[in-house]
Amino acid sequence: LMGFVQGIKIVSMFKIAFQLLVVIFFASLLVACNSSSTNAGEKPSDSLNVSSLAPAEPVMSPKQTLLKAAIGAHALQSIYGSMGANTMFDFVLENGKWSASGSAISNATREAYDIDLSEDALQKLESMKMEVAEDLSVTFSCEEESIYSAPFKEKGMSYFLQKAPGDFIGSIPKELNDTTTISGDYLYLYAKDQIAEADMQVFDFIGIVCDAVLLRYNCRTKEFELTVFYADCCENATLVFK
Repeated sequence: LMGFVQGIKIVSMFKIAFQLLVVIFFASLLVACNSSSTNAGEKPSDSLNVSSLAPAEPVMSPKQTLLKAAIGAHALQSIYGSMGANTMFDFVLENGKWSASGSAISNATREAYDIDLSEDALQKLESMKMEVAEDLSVTFSCEEESIYSAPFKEKGMSYFLQKAPGDFIGSIPKELNDTTTISGDYLYLYAKDQIAEADMQVFDFIGIVCDAVLLRYNCRTKEFELTVFYADCCENATLVFK
């Protein structure tokens, strides 16, 4: 009798287990059906995103970034420099009007003086500009005539120096070469020496002897600086464009 009762209990347990399995099976089937019906209205996604096929934006170099931000015309703002043993001078644009002055040491005292500007000088001062084109070339012009132009070069500068940089007095960095781009606060663009006197007449109103030029961009002040100077001595003038 005890064995019979135990058999009935075992059968009951198997029935309960079977019923649980049936419930779990149908519950899983119901979840699967609901999931299929929900996704039926959705657009299947491709394994490749269309946006991933678009070409990536090119990464600009520091030189490209600087020149692209400077595209356009930059007017002459000032000129400063020195000549002879101790003479210094400044040309300044204030309230749309140009003026110039200088100073020199006499009897151990620095004395100031005014510089008269002729109509020719004023015309040159007012027309001088530096322009960055869309192709990132940089051109200095005066009276609508192109004087110096530096085509864009990713690596290096327009380098036309005949003398070694170390042979110049002050105006040329000793480490300058044809691969120079950014050094310190400056982006170097153009350098040339042994320029014929006739080709430097555009600067004759400044009053210095010069036969070499250096063009660079001040990354800190965002100004172009064109320095004209005498390669064998110390006379120089720096024209600032902004």
